[in-house]
Amino acid sequence: QQRVRFYRSQVETLNALHDSQAQVTGIFNSAMDAIITVDEEQKIIIFNPSAEQMFRCAASQTIGQTLDRFLPEAVRKEHIEHLRIFGLSNSTKRSMTTPALALTCLRADGEAFPSEVSISQLEIGGQKLYTAIVRDITERKRAEEKLIDSEVRYRRLFEAARDGILFLDGETGVVVEVNPFLVEMLGFPQEEICGKELWELGFLKDIAANKENFLELQREKFIHYEGLPMETAEGRSISVEFISHVYQVDQRKVIQCN
Repeated sequence: QQRVRFYRSQVETLNALHDSQAQVTGIFNSAMDAIITVDEEQKIIIFNPSAEQMFRCAASQTIGQTLDRFLPEAVRKEHIEHLRIFGLSNSTKRSMTTPALALTCLRADGEAFPSEVSISQLEIGGQKLYTAIVRDITERKRAEEKLIDSEVRYRRLFEAARDGILFLDGETGVVVEVNPFLVEMLGFPQEEICGKELWELGFLKDIAANKENFLELQREKFIHYEGLPMETAEGRSISVEFISHVYQVDQRKVIQCN
């Protein structure tokens, strides 16, 4: 009876191990990031399906080959040395998101792409194995470049506009930005405008003489005044058209005044 219990326990252990291995295999095969494991000679021993797709190369064509085939030639020696030093350390995980050159990988057809790479090491049977998890960030980089281009275009338009423009924090009424044309038109230095609450600005006293008027401005999505009197730094009275828009930017309310 004890022998039966022993064998039953062994079977249950083997079944649990099989299930565990099946789970690991499932995670490995379904991972969105490329997973590549190399030995101490940096020869590839594991290359998951996402790695095949990312590097446009079948696993059968990579097993036994060195990892440097997927790195630009200019950084291969540097990468080998980094991995050697990492292997001598006690650390089990290392992020390789810097320097920027280390982010560049090569697909099998020679196309370079930006990536984020993290590396972990594990010793099995006296042999060190290194596993790299690679994430292709091509689309993220493109989005960042488009955002930068958009910000540059906005900045040029803002600074070259022949209309006076103010941006207010929609919650506090503090002026966060003023364009050069408004500074020139009113004759007030930029530092005397930015950082102040709207009702502190004398040239806008007819619009927001107090906080109550600002709250009304804050509630409205659109306000338009024709022939509004404003006073310059020299005390000269001018008549302007005033338009305000309220909108959200990164979860914050912004008021744009033209």
